[in-house]
Amino acid sequence: GGALAVSSHRNLHRLSEDFRRMKVLIILAMCLGVSLACNPLQQLLVKSEWATVFGFGLDREIFGNTIWKRMYQVDPETPKLFARVKGDDIYSAMFTAHSYRVLGGLDMVVSLLNDEEDLNAQLAHLARQHKDRGVETVHFENIRKVLLDVLPTFMGKGFHDMAAWKACLRKITDGIEGK
Repeated sequence: GGALAVSSHRNLHRLSEDFRRMKVLIILAMCLGVSLACNPLQQLLVKSEWATVFGFGLDREIFGNTIWKRMYQVDPETPKLFARVKGDDIYSAMFTAHSYRVLGGLDMVVSLLNDEEDLNAQLAHLARQHKDRGVETVHFENIRKVLLDVLPTFMGKGFHDMAAWKACLRKITDGIEGK
């Protein structure tokens, strides 16, 4: 009888340890989910830093040109997506206007990050536009990478939370992709 009691006690102890480990893993998974989901704190940070980056006039044009130059380096086929707006010349008036529209759209969705209903409506609208134009998953991945690469240059010392940008850009690009 005593051996059975000791064995049962050990099994209970192991179950208790397993349960504790499981609780820790669940809590870690929840924390990771919150950090990846573009949480309210990350939304505020991204909105604040975006206001600095988006800038005005010539700053906005330089920012846009930097994004497109980098995008074309990452994927030399990208200009074909923009043939209707003279994508082969990022300095043309037509492409500059397109760049302003893209940045304006990004500005709009960044401003809506903390308004789930309106954000989702805008992302659905952008998803339809991008689907009609043949934009694929790889293009969304590339623009996200390019933005994460270019943003620190335009934020300087004020850039301080890459995790927030990764989470919120993921939310935006996934939404535009229709995920």
